[in-house]
Amino acid sequence: MKKIEWKILFVWFLIIMLIRISLFLPHRYIDEIRLINIWLQVLLFIISFVITCKSRGSQQNIYLNLTLFFGFVIPLFLGSFVGQTILSNYRYASIYYHIYVNIFGRGLILFFLILYIFIDYLFWKTHIWKKYALSLTFALGVTLIAFSPYWHNPMHLYNNEDYVTYQQLHGVWTNLSHELNRAPSNEELIHTYSKLPNNNKLDNSNITSWLENGRSYLEAENVTPLFWKPLNRALMILNILNFVLLSIFLVIIYKLDRPYHPYVDKIIVFLILFYAVEAIHGYGATSSPSIEHLRVIITIGQYATVLSFLFLLYIFHLNLRFVTSSVNAYYEEAILTTPQNITRWRDEIDTFFLKYLTTNIRFIRRIAHTSIVNRKENIHE
Repeated sequence: MKKIEWKILFVWFLIIMLIRISLFLPHRYIDEIRLINIWLQVLLFIISFVITCKSRGSQQNIYLNLTLFFGFVIPLFLGSFVGQTILSNYRYASIYYHIYVNIFGRGLILFFLILYIFIDYLFWKTHIWKKYALSLTFALGVTLIAFSPYWHNPMHLYNNEDYVTYQQLHGVWTNLSHELNRAPSNEELIHTYSKLPNNNKLDNSNITSWLENGRSYLEAENVTPLFWKPLNRALMILNILNFVLLSIFLVIIYKLDRPYHPYVDKIIVFLILFYAVEAIHGYGATSSPSIEHLRVIITIGQYATVLSFLFLLYIFHLNLRFVTSSVNAYYEEAILTTPQNITRWRDEIDTFFLKYLTTNIRFIRRIAHTSIVNRKENIHE
């Protein structure tokens, strides 16, 4: 291994030790697979930072954004301590933190990352500050719309229809369950509820409709998924949008066939898988009837995310070795000055596909060949 790789591993192990030590403090439950997820993202954060420092041009900005993307796992991890060790005396600390960091902040970063790569590729001659301004403005606008009105009025979550219905029916459900020594039927629940002296009661037809999907929440006595449902649904829609945009972008890259930074297309493939998993995870979070069911979905999602991160770790390691080589500076300079005279970079993964999975001569010719022996001669028309 190279010296830089040993340094990365040393810093990584040091951060892992700090994370492990922090778990002795009061915090919400974190299972082992989530810890592995956090450790992988920390390692990707460190590698992204090193690649950023070693890169130049617009490639440096892309990896700077990826550094922010993976580094965001630290504030996400700290969220488990909010309300327990951090701000333990503030009643709504965990709610505010979850809304502004875990939901809004994460959604903004995820969408911004996609937009920047998209804009950087299509408008590669545009000045860097314009790319950032356009990406951030559009990402912020879409995110604010997606999470409205909760980003400026978090307490509005207490007024969402599903949550209010649950709260009104929960007391009746609990009392009837004790009286009957069994779960009441929908008819028994509605009949008892209709007798309550309350001017703000729900309409019986609305209750009947709600019970078709909401009864399971009463049986499990779990209101958490209903409380967060509006935000989880918005985040799910945003992840679906990210998935669609990335899929379109991947097609554009291969259609335009313009040389771009090495390994970015592989990173996009990973991100497509990542956002697909996140969207499925979001759907599960909005439809989980119990906390146990929700934890199962989260755990399955964590395993899928870990597998995708392992794939990405391989890609990042290849790129780390590339940016620390002499050929990197030559190729990046060629992209900036004479992109029409070079073809797309061919890496180890491309070589595998060309050797074993395709015989398309046109596809082979448009990818640059790489070799350790003759570096500069590897970039040809």
